[in-house]
Amino acid sequence: MKIFFDLLPIILFFASFKWAEGHKAQAAQWMTQYLGFAVSGGTVGVTEAPVLLATVVVIVMTMLQIVVLKALRKPVDKMLWAGLVIVVV
Repeated sequence: MKIFFDLLPIILFFASFKWAEGHKAQAAQWMTQYLGFAVSGGTVGVTEAPVLLATVVVIVMTMLQIVVLKALRKPVDKMLWAGLVIVVV
C-alpha cells in the first residue's frame, strides 16, 4: 500500500497529462482561467496547458499527502518533502 501511496502523484501526473493532451482546448481554458495571472500575456497556450495541468496536479496531490499524514500524526518521509520542494521550485 505504501508503494501506491508513494507513486500516486506520479500516476496522476501521467493520467492528467494524457487527458489534457486529448482535450487541449479545455485544458488551456482551465489553466488560463485559474493560472492566467501567472503566465506572460495572461493566456495559457494549448501546447503548454497539458504539462501545466499535470504539474499542478502533482503539487496539489503531494501537498494533500503531507496534510493527510500530518492529520493522522504519522511521520512524513524526507523524500516526500524533497519531492514537493523539487516540483514546486
